[in-house]
Amino acid sequence: MEAVWSRFLPHVVRVRDYVVSFASMVLGTPERVTTMVQSAFTGVDGQTSVIFGYSSGVQAVLTRISGAGSANWAIIVGTEVRIELDGVFYSSYGFTVVSRDGVTTRHEIAHSGRALQHQTIEVARCRAVGEIESDVMPLDESVSIMDTMDRVLTHL
Repeated sequence: MEAVWSRFLPHVVRVRDYVVSFASMVLGTPERVTTMVQSAFTGVDGQTSVIFGYSSGVQAVLTRISGAGSANWAIIVGTEVRIELDGVFYSSYGFTVVSRDGVTTRHEIAHSGRALQHQTIEVARCRAVGEIESDVMPLDESVSIMDTMDRVLTHL
């Protein structure tokens, strides 16, 4: 399951929806990858933006800023609705669906304990029934995400 623990959070499972993994979960493997990076004074990536393009015309825009206290949210925008994951999307447990005409529907997911427990529970479930991978984070998707990350790195 490649340590993508955020994939197992109850609200993320509900959204089906993180950043490459999140786009992959929602849209699949991109056909095109465009990357722009600005290095920080230390030489590491200070700001990275990536655009994934799909043959359907859909785009995923991913931005990471390491040197600023920027928001850490996720929004999925479609033609009829948008889904807004709360605040620090990988550690909150709610999301809002906003329709094209402005009607909002709030979804709160009951939760207790720590975020990593959801992945641990899934590992235990898989072991108990003799499965060697999880449908939530299948091996072929892990490989596809790593291939996409390799494509991102070649554009740096």
